[in-house]
Amino acid sequence: MPDSESTSKRQPTTDTELAKKPSNLPSSTQSNLEPEQEESTQDSVTLIASHWEGPLPHPNILHEYASIDSSFPERIVRMAEEQSRHRRELERTITLAEVEDAVKDRLERRLGQIFATGLVVVVLGVVLWLGLNDRTVVASILAGTSIIGILTILVLRQRVSKLIEKPSPTASDDSPLHRS
Repeated sequence: MPDSESTSKRQPTTDTELAKKPSNLPSSTQSNLEPEQEESTQDSVTLIASHWEGPLPHPNILHEYASIDSSFPERIVRMAEEQSRHRRELERTITLAEVEDAVKDRLERRLGQIFATGLVVVVLGVVLWLGLNDRTVVASILAGTSIIGILTILVLRQRVSKLIEKPSPTASDDSPLHRS
């Protein structure tokens, strides 16, 4: 088991240790260093950064793959082409499905309007027949409830469509800090 002195951080004590770790030097010791020691403690760091983005690796990396096996670059390019083709096929399938859903939704709404119109005509015919046969109370109740039902459906559909079309507020719109 290591002793506590070896596991704890100790301060450098000799001149060579101080020269190796200039960041640990006390300010009084830094000023006492000879010029040769000062120069030897200065390090320069050069950082070279590059950024490559895309479905294929950087050409230099492809060249390194070629040094391993000459068929690797061709296989990597083929893989990227196949992935791109697959992505476009998926996007096309999704777009066609969205168009098909929109067509079905439009047809459903149109059929709903046709059946609602037919129902209104039948109810008005029944109300007219009841009114002509001296059943005015029943005719007025049927007419009143039908009209209220139709108006309720129309009003609710408009409210629902407004809620669906209304974009959700963003944080910048609702935040009290961003209000002018």
